[in-house]
Amino acid sequence: MKSKFTFSGFSFELAWLTPELIVAGWVIYLLIYWRCLFQILSATRFEPNEKILWFLVITLVPVMGILTYWMLVSEKQRNLSLTEGHRQMNRRNLEGHSAPQS
Repeated sequence: MKSKFTFSGFSFELAWLTPELIVAGWVIYLLIYWRCLFQILSATRFEPNEKILWFLVITLVPVMGILTYWMLVSEKQRNLSLTEGHRQMNRRNLEGHSAPQS
């Protein structure tokens, strides 16, 4: 299946663009999107309005929003938010499984 893309009089053959490749691209994008979203929502350094703003940026401006997030937030802060999120989840799990007190 050959696809033809025409723009301003130029034609390009997109034979390499298969449905499998499109699905793989979407899966990769969604994994990156969910990772960024988890980092933003689990970060304690962001105020609630900053979390909402970052959510809107990465959702409404898909590729550029994620690239902007990765460029503006340092790697240390991104990784810190992941460890904070894991710590908070572990704390909640431990509190939920504690023995009932009489």
